[in-house]
Amino acid sequence: MDLTAVFEPGNFNLRNFHNTIKTEAQAQRLALQLQLYPEVLRCPDCDRLMGRKTGDNYKLGWRFICKRAGCNFKRTVNPLKNTFFEKSKLKFTQVFDIVIHWVSHDSVTSTGNLYQHTDETMVNWYSFCREVARIADRHDTPQIGGPTDIVEVDESHLFNRKYNRGRILTRKIWVFGGISRLTKKVFVERVNRRTREVLFPIMVERIAPNTFIFADEWRAYRTCPQLGFRGYAAVNHSQHFVRPGYERMAGVPTELGDLVPGTNVVQVKVRSTPTTRDGWLVTQ
Repeated sequence: MDLTAVFEPGNFNLRNFHNTIKTEAQAQRLALQLQLYPEVLRCPDCDRLMGRKTGDNYKLGWRFICKRAGCNFKRTVNPLKNTFFEKSKLKFTQVFDIVIHWVSHDSVTSTGNLYQHTDETMVNWYSFCREVARIADRHDTPQIGGPTDIVEVDESHLFNRKYNRGRILTRKIWVFGGISRLTKKVFVERVNRRTREVLFPIMVERIAPNTFIFADEWRAYRTCPQLGFRGYAAVNHSQHFVRPGYERMAGVPTELGDLVPGTNVVQVKVRSTPTTRDGWLVTQ
């Protein structure tokens, strides 16, 4: 029986969940069907599928163990190791209840009072849910850009004083982000430092390969092609807020071409319009 149907849109609410998942065994089977813990595991020594050892003191009632003769790995392995449930003393049914209340935006206090959990327990679980959701969101977030797209990237300092007025803020927050010129999709990441080691992994993660990068004149951006991007062009913000040569083509259909050999310069093909003819321009 597929218990995961309880989470399908239109069926997902606390009442339907309790009508479907009535026992701890069903909650454990639901967690298994959701792949929240493994059903099989290979031995780290002989790479064979491990067997199971039952025990009343095990949370699931069993643990993995290698039964192959001659294998040097004699320890049992908790199937909940490195999972959502590893260090929890709560039952599976209780964990699912807390998660459902968190998804429903119920308060820490009301959920704790309903199930008689301490405030500390509820705060920890709600924080844990937020952390897992944040990680899952990063995994599921599609990259912006692409071979026919241009992504502008820049860093920004928040909480700066305007016109040197107001309180001097000792808290400094830097963010790094990008925007697709084609789809207008964006990404924003909070960063502790504006260094190559911090910013480049974010670019590789959030921007699709072969994208053309627009940025400021920070020298590190010149190595964008080495990160798998098509090319790079810069604007000097002390002279121009935007790059004039490219902005004059705003609204004109363009197609990115190939890199000029030996440079980080990309050709831009301007398609025919009532006021232009096909031709290759070069952005530098």
